[in-house]
Amino acid sequence: MSKYPMLSSLNKTKEETKQLKKIKKSQQQEFKRILKRMLKQFSDEEKDSIDFSCHQLTNFPVSGILSGDVLNFWRNLEKIDLSRNQLKTLPKEFSKLNITHLQLQHNKFETLPPVILKIETLRYLGLDYNLLKSIPDKISNLEDLFGLSLNHNKFRQFPKEVCKLQTLYWLSLENNEIQSIPDEIVNLETLQYLYIRQNFIISVPKLFFSLERLKGVYLSDNLIEHIPSGITKCFSLSVLTLDQNMIRALPQDLIKFEFDYLDISNNRLKKKPDGLRSLVLLDSGNLYSNL
Repeated sequence: MSKYPMLSSLNKTKEETKQLKKIKKSQQQEFKRILKRMLKQFSDEEKDSIDFSCHQLTNFPVSGILSGDVLNFWRNLEKIDLSRNQLKTLPKEFSKLNITHLQLQHNKFETLPPVILKIETLRYLGLDYNLLKSIPDKISNLEDLFGLSLNHNKFRQFPKEVCKLQTLYWLSLENNEIQSIPDEIVNLETLQYLYIRQNFIISVPKLFFSLERLKGVYLSDNLIEHIPSGITKCFSLSVLTLDQNMIRALPQDLIKFEFDYLDISNNRLKKKPDGLRSLVLLDSGNLYSNL
């Protein structure tokens, strides 16, 4: 038995750590070889997309790989799928790319990788099922961003920074912990679809209905008690879901508005609102039961 068991244990730990580092380095080198081979194979096929999903990647070591024909192929890529990995960051080399669609769902991102803000060609960004709590102010650099999906993250507040995106067509923030929609949302003048189901939203700001291009608004499964008047300004709105909230009454202009689909089931309405002009789902079992 060792005279100094703690020292022996410490030396063993150091040796194990050293071995782990060797293994990690070896694995990284092996991954680089595989990645280089894959990229070369894809480049020979002249594809505009590449799929690295479901590989349990903890990093994406492309340094030293992106050169020659591989770099030319990489620059021609439009769509990259890195979903369902273990990524926490992205390599700086991504700033050289001309990606339009980037899928990063089901990873370990706690913050938005800074390099993303340099991909000026980006049109769609998928970040569902990560650990994001905020969005950097410089997201406004993405001047062509068309769709942004941030479902199943850790947002407790609506990320106001996204309201600076002047070309945003649809925004999804479902399954977070958002409590309110800020007035700044009126700056999203191009927004047509908003998905914000399964949050903790209590009210909807009156300015919300200033977004004239809105076509679909999905507010199901929140804590909304009141809907303001003014919906007639949204003359393009065709779908509105308000089911599973705490609404006791509806404004008259909403009742008379002609939707393609309106869901107000599972609220606290005491009776069927008179004058409804839309295809309405009040309750899946009984159209007049909404208590």
